[in-house]
Amino acid sequence: MDINSTVSFFRRMIMEADKTGVLIIDIYACLCLLIIAWVVGCIYCYDARKKAQEDQEEVVLDSVSSPPA
Repeated sequence: MDINSTVSFFRRMIMEADKTGVLIIDIYACLCLLIIAWVVGCIYCYDARKKAQEDQEEVVLDSVSSPPA
């Protein structure tokens, strides 16, 4: 398959889906999933960064409170 036949295939597929309104629903569904994944990723990264910062503070406090003998 060359690029022209691939492009025409997808163009036909999009035109057929657009007639029934399926394309718009698919686009909105993909956008919603993308937003949900982005929010979950942000929450996960924030929690991981917060936990790493707390662990680092504990290590610093432990080393300050008990100096090596």
